[in-house]
Amino acid sequence: MTHASPGGLIRPHHFNRFNKLLYSTGLFPEWILGWLARRKLSGNTASTPATSEDADADAPVAGEIPPRKDTFSAAVLSKRRPEMTVAKAVAWQLQYHQGFISSYTSSIRYGPISTQHEEWRRISRQLAAQKSCIGNLDEKPHSDKVLIVCGRSDPIINVEELMEDAKETLGPENVRFEVCDAGHDLPITISQEIVSHIWKFWESK
Repeated sequence: MTHASPGGLIRPHHFNRFNKLLYSTGLFPEWILGWLARRKLSGNTASTPATSEDADADAPVAGEIPPRKDTFSAAVLSKRRPEMTVAKAVAWQLQYHQGFISSYTSSIRYGPISTQHEEWRRISRQLAAQKSCIGNLDEKPHSDKVLIVCGRSDPIINVEELMEDAKETLGPENVRFEVCDAGHDLPITISQEIVSHIWKFWESK
């Protein structure tokens, strides 16, 4: 099993009041929350730098597009179309895709992106069960550990917290980390490096 910049273990103190409101249910009509989400995303696709007044509202949540000052929005999506960045793709969807806002807010609400420690512990128990089944067999399964690839400058996933919480939930003997010189956009910007890490992980069974 491999995770790249995984959510699920994001600590709750990273969620500010604005984001808790934005991704809540039942407190406000959906059209108001949709309008707020559209406004937030429209700001994140702008080319002007963020102001101090924007700082709290623009604080990223796992799964979000980071604020305007981050390089994630400038990540190029296609080598064949280098002009197509994450920011431009989001701007296009905001303008033409009627279901984009709903799918975006739903993914943040139901990801889930936080307090999933027990689900991660289930993975640990599964790994322990696999190891007990193979006994003294010479052949080990490929999936006797979990590989986590993360970016050192990720503005959404705190690497130190992730490593601490992953070791606690999975067990330090069940997890291997690869920390790369990248942000949250590492699947886009360093895809070949990630594939290399996964391949080496498989070969090192």
